[in-house]
Amino acid sequence: MVQEREMADLRVTRLTSRIEALERLVKLGLIGADFESLQLEVQRQKGLLGRLAGDAGIGNVLYGIEAPQNVKVLSNDLTEINVDNTTTKTVIFTFDIEAGDLVPLGGIQLTLGGDLKSDASGTLTVEIKWGTDTLTSAATTIQSAAARWKWYMEFVIGASSPTAQKLALWFQAIVSSTDFGLRRADISGSHMGNARAAFTQNLLKRITLEVNVKWSVAGASLLFRKDMGILRLLPNPK
Repeated sequence: MVQEREMADLRVTRLTSRIEALERLVKLGLIGADFESLQLEVQRQKGLLGRLAGDAGIGNVLYGIEAPQNVKVLSNDLTEINVDNTTTKTVIFTFDIEAGDLVPLGGIQLTLGGDLKSDASGTLTVEIKWGTDTLTSAATTIQSAAARWKWYMEFVIGASSPTAQKLALWFQAIVSSTDFGLRRADISGSHMGNARAAFTQNLLKRITLEVNVKWSVAGASLLFRKDMGILRLLPNPK
């Protein structure tokens, strides 16, 4: 799709240059034929470029094309993944970002949620990988509790250039015997975390996003479960 769009763009550029040259000849009275048909061909190529740009989720105001700048859901992952009774690092979410999807200056937003059980001593490590970079990796000893913890994590990766990106992340887990755990942050029974990072992956190549977790010890009383993950492609606002 990227190659087809570039070819259409090149055809429009060449045809536009020919029209400008013909316009000058028409003004001089040196030519009068082929001009209208060439204009129609340019419009046809512009229409093709518009459809290609629309499929890619971008617009090109240079040609009067303004494709809708909508958030696009890349992955709606409702596959349950349980990490229990193991010390093996386990991937709970992964997705390949295609080359050029974040160019120019787009971003992605990932929302993850689930629950966990910690009725024994154990340290949980959460890691996010972006291509060859480990964006963030943090470990915490989850407080022992008979009730399940409900956890939520969200982060955004934004591109400031095709080779420079930034991360902002928020994580929270709250212990509760109900599905909706609501409590004060200064009371025992909650874990929170924030992260930021800067990195330099090449967005013109395919990049794999990966989130994984790992327990320090194996035990039936230690469980981390991912219920869902939704990945969104954020458009360039310009």
